[in-house]
Amino acid sequence: MTKQTSVINVNNVTVKYQSFMAVKEVSFSIKPGDFVALIGANGSGKTTLVKALMGLLSVSNGKIQKSESLTIGYLPQHTHSAERNFPATVEEVVGMGLLGKKQFPKRLNRDDMAEIGRVLDYLDICDLRKKRIGALSGGQQQRVFLARALVSDPQLLILDEPTSALDESMREQFFAIMKRLNAKGVTIILVTHDIATAGEYVSRVMYMDQSLIFDDTFDAFCENQQLSPFVHTHPLKHGKDERRDAS
Repeated sequence: MTKQTSVINVNNVTVKYQSFMAVKEVSFSIKPGDFVALIGANGSGKTTLVKALMGLLSVSNGKIQKSESLTIGYLPQHTHSAERNFPATVEEVVGMGLLGKKQFPKRLNRDDMAEIGRVLDYLDICDLRKKRIGALSGGQQQRVFLARALVSDPQLLILDEPTSALDESMREQFFAIMKRLNAKGVTIILVTHDIATAGEYVSRVMYMDQSLIFDDTFDAFCENQQLSPFVHTHPLKHGKDERRDAS
């Protein structure tokens, strides 16, 4: 493969489930340092596209190019609902993020334990290290599973509706963490319905309805008369202290 300036290049990709076309002829590039909000209605193909990017689904047509050395951290939907009696500790759950790249026998060493401690500290949950994952609140569980996605130090972080079960305060904390990670150079693709909040942080909005309908900045998204109803409010730029109601 020739040297790429992008993290991922997607060229005319279509994904089908038998005869159903979930993603149709989508093309885009993700550049290092991008913070992308991937939005669209339920069933618009967002999660299917993400799974194709990760190699979990085969494409029917087109091509996805990424470096073989690209490391990806993934936070899927509904990770916040671990069973109350699930016996694994926080430390063990986060450690699972390191086991995938190990040869048999898959065991964590002293350096691994130090890395687990580092990411728990970064997310301010060191005090939960020995607690059972099922005994934690939804917000705490979400941070633990985020730690699992981050512990392998990924270049690209993909998150599928990570704030869907969080209250407003927890969502603000989550996006503050994402802003810090992006500032450190982590490229982020965030699948979300909460574009009104995410828009304050992301560098780019991609709107899907099987095809890629829109790919530009959040400000440009808000100015788009066809798509603006999907945004509740948006602070105006240029020092004005107003909020625009989408209608």
